[in-house]
Amino acid sequence: SSQAAVLVSTYSLDYSTWYSSNIYLYTSLTTTTIPSSYSALIPNIQQQLPSTISSQLIQAVSTPESLAVLDVNGNILLILATPAGTYAATDSSSLSGTASIPAVSSSTACIAGTYKSSSGIHPCSLCPSGTRNPGGGPCTSCINCSSNSFCPWGAVFEVNETYITSQSQAYAYPHSPELTAYEDIVLSNSFAIGSTSHCIVTSPLFWALIIAGLGVIIIIVMNTLHFFLHPQKSDKWRKTIKKIFRQTDLIVSEGELWIGGIVSLCVLVIILVSYVFAGSFYSQYPAESVGDSSFACDTTLRNAQYDSNLQSLAIPVSDEEESIVDMLDNQVFTLQLDILNTIISCQTISFVEVVGSTTLSLTMASCTNVNGVVSATIIVLDHDATIEVTLTGIQLVGGFRLGLSGPSQSNDSSTLQQLSFREAFYGISLGTMVQSVTVGIQLTKAINETKPLSGDSSSFSGIWYPIFSLNNRKTFITSTQYSQLPSSSDTVMTITISEASYYIKNTESPIAKQQEVIFHTFLFTIICLEISGLIFLIVKLMFIPIVKKVIAHYYHAPRGKVTPTHENASHESNSETRSEDD
Repeated sequence: SSQAAVLVSTYSLDYSTWYSSNIYLYTSLTTTTIPSSYSALIPNIQQQLPSTISSQLIQAVSTPESLAVLDVNGNILLILATPAGTYAATDSSSLSGTASIPAVSSSTACIAGTYKSSSGIHPCSLCPSGTRNPGGGPCTSCINCSSNSFCPWGAVFEVNETYITSQSQAYAYPHSPELTAYEDIVLSNSFAIGSTSHCIVTSPLFWALIIAGLGVIIIIVMNTLHFFLHPQKSDKWRKTIKKIFRQTDLIVSEGELWIGGIVSLCVLVIILVSYVFAGSFYSQYPAESVGDSSFACDTTLRNAQYDSNLQSLAIPVSDEEESIVDMLDNQVFTLQLDILNTIISCQTISFVEVVGSTTLSLTMASCTNVNGVVSATIIVLDHDATIEVTLTGIQLVGGFRLGLSGPSQSNDSSTLQQLSFREAFYGISLGTMVQSVTVGIQLTKAINETKPLSGDSSSFSGIWYPIFSLNNRKTFITSTQYSQLPSSSDTVMTITISEASYYIKNTESPIAKQQEVIFHTFLFTIICLEISGLIFLIVKLMFIPIVKKVIAHYYHAPRGKVTPTHENASHESNSETRSEDD
C-alpha cells in the first residue's frame, strides 16, 4: 500500500499524565521510509472520535483497506477506507456498532469546499484557491472559479469581491496651511503671479501691470502725435493728457508729475482687488461647508486653521463638550457579521454575551443567506462587551466581514454622526478560516470642534473610530495546515469590544475674524500707499538727479552757474503747469 498510519501517544516524564493520542496518516508513499511531514491527523475536523471512544488510544492495527484503533477502555473503532470523493466519517451520528461490537465508520460525501482524489481512510482536502465545490455529493476534483470572484482555499461559491472590501469613515484631519497670519496671506496673494491662467487672472499684480501697459501705450502715442498732427494740435493733446493724469495722481506725487497718475491707478487696482480678496477669503469658513476658492490662485485656500490632539478620559470634559460626549456614550450599535463563502445556515448561528462567568443569549435582529454569504446582525447596547458567535458544524468559512453601525442624532450645537464601518478579514494567501477566532474592536471617540466666525458658541460633531485587530496568519490556513488541525465540532468567534482610554480632539478655527480682516486690509492699504510714496520720493531725490547729471555730462552741458537739479525740476514743473493753465 502507498499509505501508512502511526499511533503516537504523549505522556509526562513519569508516565503519570496522558496528554494526547493521535494517529498520523501518510499518503502517496513511494518507499517504506516515513517522511518528516504527515498528510493528515486523526482525530481531525472531519474525523472526530465518537463519544464511545476514549481519547487515550493504546493500539492501532492496519490493513490495506482499514484501520482498527483500541482505547484504554477496550473499545474499538474501525475506520474503513472509502473511495475517491468520500471520507470515512467517525462522528457518533455516522457510526454503527455497540460497546460489544466495534464502532465502524461510514462513507460520507466530501463536505462542501473539499475533495478527495484517491481512496483511503484519510479525510478530504480543501479545494485549492481559485476552485470550489458547492457540495451535495462526492467530489473528486473542484470546479474552477471566475477570475473576478473571491474563491479562497475550501471555497463553496463564487462570492463577489465587493464583500471583501472594507468601509471606513476615518480620515486624516487636515493640517493648518503654511501661512496662518492673515497679513501674510494678503501679501502673498497680492504680489505674486502664478504660472497657470487661473493664477494669472486672479493676481492683483497682473491687473496692475495691465494698467501700466496701457500707460506705456499712452506715452508712446503722446510721443508720436507730432508725426500725424499739426505741432500746435499735438502739443494741445499732450498737455490735455498730462493734465488728466495729474488730476488722477492722488496717491504717488499728489499731482506733481503726470506719470504719477498711471502709477496711482496701478496701486488703486491692487488695493481694490485685495479688498475683493478679503471679502471672499472671510466667507471661506468653515472649510467643509464651502466650495473652491476661485478668487485665489490656490483654490484650496480656506479661512481655517486646524489643531488635533489626544485627551485623556480621566480629564473632565468642558460644559460645551458634555453634550456630544453623552451622545457618543449613549449611541446604540448594530453589530453586523458577514460570513463569506460558506454553506452554513442562519439556524446554525448563535450569539451570546459573556458577562463574567455567565453568558447571556442575544437575539439576532436579522439574518440572510444569499449565494454563500450569511449576514447576521445583533444590537449591542454596551460599548464594552465580549460576544461569542458559535457556528455549529464543521462547514468551512472562507472569510468574514465585521461591521459597526449606529444612528445619527443632533441638537442645537452638537451632531452625532451616523456610524457605518466595515472591515473584511480573509487570508493573504486566500486560506480557509480556523475554528477558533478572536477579534478585537477598540473604540475611540473623535470630537470635532468648529469655532465660530462671530460669537462665542462653538459647534461640535462626534463619531466613533473602531480599530479592528486580528492575527491574520493564525486565523487563515492552507489545506496542509487544515488537515493537521485537532478536531472540533464547532467554529467559535470571540469578539471583544472596548473603549480607548483617550479621545481625539480636533479643532477648526478661523484664521481671521471680521474685525481682523477689516483692520489688516486697511493696514495693507496704508502700506501700499506708503510704499508707493517712498518709491516716488527715492526716484525724485536720487534717480532723476543722477540721470540728469549723466545726460548733462555726455552732452557737454554749458559751464556756469548750475542750478540744483531738484530746483530745476521743480521750476520746470511749475513753469509747465502755468503754461498749461494759460
